[in-house]
Amino acid sequence: MVAVRFVLIFMLPIIIALLLHYGTFSLKAMAHQEAREWLNLALSADEETKKAAYGKLAEGSKFRLHHWLHIISAGSILVVGLVSALVIPINSPPERTVNFMTALLCGFCFAKLFIAYSLIPWTEFGVWVAGALVCALIFTKLRRVHHTRTLVE
Repeated sequence: MVAVRFVLIFMLPIIIALLLHYGTFSLKAMAHQEAREWLNLALSADEETKKAAYGKLAEGSKFRLHHWLHIISAGSILVVGLVSALVIPINSPPERTVNFMTALLCGFCFAKLFIAYSLIPWTEFGVWVAGALVCALIFTKLRRVHHTRTLVE
């Protein structure tokens, strides 16, 4: 049963990355269209068109879809961390919990390398994954505390 949990925890970020990759496909296409339009304006021969394009960029009115895709990717990392905490058994020793977290980290790295999370640079991806691991550890600890309190009562 423990091996199944390890495989599940390893596969959870990969499955979510696949869903994220194919689920946001239309948003990515619209974001690329947005970027292509801006590049056409910015690389125009007309100086007024260039100034207008860079003015829109300075206002922050462009690339909103890229921003939302970035937020969705980061949020999915945190959600995977919290969901994986539900898979970790309450009575597992700390060494095994660390092994579960290592499997989760390996799953995230596999998902980043081969599937999705391309909008997030590696450094920021590492920060989000560290946050997800901390959330998973805290949630696992809270589950253990709640479980031991209900056993005592």
